[in-house]
Amino acid sequence: MGIRGDKMKKTLKLEIADRIRGFLEERGIPQVEFARTLGFTPGYINDIIRGRTKPSINLLRKLKDIYNVSIEWVLTGKPSPASHFERPIVVGKSKGGAGRASYIAIPMLRSPKTSILRGRAVVVKDLHPDYCCIVPRNWVENPKDTFCTLIKDSSMEPTIPRGSHAGVDCTKRNPSQLDGKICAVRDKEGNLLIRRLKPTQTHLLFEPDNPAVRGKTLCVGVDEESHIIGKVEWAWSLLK
Repeated sequence: MGIRGDKMKKTLKLEIADRIRGFLEERGIPQVEFARTLGFTPGYINDIIRGRTKPSINLLRKLKDIYNVSIEWVLTGKPSPASHFERPIVVGKSKGGAGRASYIAIPMLRSPKTSILRGRAVVVKDLHPDYCCIVPRNWVENPKDTFCTLIKDSSMEPTIPRGSHAGVDCTKRNPSQLDGKICAVRDKEGNLLIRRLKPTQTHLLFEPDNPAVRGKTLCVGVDEESHIIGKVEWAWSLLK
């Protein structure tokens, strides 16, 4: 009885490991980044993914809160995988033409710093090519100047839930054409933020949609438009 119980526990660990590993591979999230985002050591995450240990309830809660992944799915595989994979949440239309390929791979910005995008933020080709989002081709107007980023906070909820991927078109940076639009911007420390532009005569205000975090508005002078990285054309999120 004890031997059978040990085998069942080992099988459960391996099944959980397979689900979490598949989730990371499907999202293109490196283990080190996953560990850092959840606040655990890379060694502990590696033990889970190798089936050596079960995830703690604290980790499961963070996985649900940050990535909107069902705790029940992690532990049991139910409901079906379709319930935790992405579905589109379109926040801006793209003008992709008809007759093109159905899907396209968009490179992922893995670093929270925007220094890799340099100056005018159009050096998308320098992003790591091994991590991409696969999205419908007609979402992407300018493939060579578009990248994806993971939304790691709740600043833009409910418009864009935490854990979503957002597609940013770096060719669209003119403040006069972005009034009221959702933008990717760099703060004064070089961190990437997703905010809605609400300009005044003297300043560019990049505000969160979430009323609970209004204090996180970025305010720069109208002559500091270089803070704008690009326009968020679309986002997608995990199903809750």
